[in-house]
Amino acid sequence: MKLVAAVLLGVFATFGLTIGGEFFVMTLLAKGVHLPFAELVVGCPLIALVVGSLIGVVAKEKALIAAALGIAPWVIFLVLGAGRGRTSASWWLIMLAAASIYLALGIAAAALVGGRMLHSAAPNSQ
Repeated sequence: MKLVAAVLLGVFATFGLTIGGEFFVMTLLAKGVHLPFAELVVGCPLIALVVGSLIGVVAKEKALIAAALGIAPWVIFLVLGAGRGRTSASWWLIMLAAASIYLALGIAAAALVGGRMLHSAAPNSQ
């Protein structure tokens, strides 16, 4: 049950934070601030780290599986949603590499936080 809750938390948190981040970027664009790669370089890695950490807190011992299942739909959406109409192989390669990095960041954050939570909850741990 914890695994299902962690996966659902990951799916809803990634999409929710993406919507919030896009709203923030659109607000900045309306004010005349132009940040061409803010979403790709700053926003998406932060979303992956935050969501991975949340998943690690919820699914301590199964954090790796939960993070992979919870963040994967978002990563697939990023690649396919941004790739509509793109035919260049180099663009697809760059986007797949970036998406793989986001997935790895989220899984690593979940593993780190989940491992710390397991060790802190164990009796007589130092």
